[in-house]
Amino acid sequence: MVCNQITRTEKYFRIVALLVYWATLVILAHIQIPQPVRQTSFPDKALHIIAYMGLTLLLWGVVRPGQRVNWSRASAWLIMLVILLYGLVDEWTQGFTKDRTADIRDLVADIIGASATLGILTILSFWDAALVLLGAGLIGLTSLTRIELSAVMPAGGIVFYGLVYGTFSAILACTRSRSRPLLLIVLPACLLGLNCLLGLVTGRGPGIWDILVAMASTLLATMVCRFVMARSR
Repeated sequence: MVCNQITRTEKYFRIVALLVYWATLVILAHIQIPQPVRQTSFPDKALHIIAYMGLTLLLWGVVRPGQRVNWSRASAWLIMLVILLYGLVDEWTQGFTKDRTADIRDLVADIIGASATLGILTILSFWDAALVLLGAGLIGLTSLTRIELSAVMPAGGIVFYGLVYGTFSAILACTRSRSRPLLLIVLPACLLGLNCLLGLVTGRGPGIWDILVAMASTLLATMVCRFVMARSR
């Protein structure tokens, strides 16, 4: 088990991120499903898996910062119990929401997502796991679904790609501050290339403006993080 100390600022950041993410999940799970989302070909169970992978990652980052999962200890099993209990409550309360129904298969998908994340955290550190999950989620949501993000909100695709690639690049730059700058650009570029390649195959990839915004947010996030990290030394 690897154990690294984290700063107080990072600890507070993880707590805030968990609270915001969890609150967002609660809200999204208890509102009427928007029509553009209904038209997507992306399986509902896959969305549950992705959502609970993120929740489990943030929970672990708060409960056991700087540590990898050790299945011989209670922490991982307690988080699984929390996910199970929350999933049960979530499904039960959805029964009172219009166009929502309780589904035991959703709960199974939640547990699969939590188990997958804890499995990844057995091998990778928190931030490395975050990069893997963010990249996989991006590819899944943009290349394997026919939903038009612009139908959900104005310039939805541009905002989505800017936020995701900016976040990915910021995490990479902050956790690999001693790496060569070229590497910090190449990895997001490879992810974007894979995103575009799968988009050509499925016909559901990023448009030209999405690509330009993704590249711009990658460069901006990398430069800002490098500057901040250099000033803090």
